[in-house]
Amino acid sequence: MAYLTGRGVQKDVAKAKPLVVTGCKRGYSRACANLGWMHFTGTGVAQSTQKAAKFYRQGCEGGSGAGCANLGLMYEMGDGVPQNFTKADRYFDKACDLGYVAAC
Repeated sequence: MAYLTGRGVQKDVAKAKPLVVTGCKRGYSRACANLGWMHFTGTGVAQSTQKAAKFYRQGCEGGSGAGCANLGLMYEMGDGVPQNFTKADRYFDKACDLGYVAAC
């Protein structure tokens, strides 16, 4: 994520993308959530809310609180997924249980 945002290092999306993709393929849940963010924002990849939801879900299922919270926001807003407040609450609760305080 540092290469994606420039926090602590020079921002370099081209360098970040293969690291994030590889990390997600290897089951690192945070990398999957970051890949979801990349697709949601169109950072280094084509913008796609459907792909964002897929990778946020994958991250959430692997234990990423940020992935759960972001997927919850997508369900709350109906952005890339059908609006569903019940699912949104479920993902927010899971994010909170995983220690992602912003979702509590």
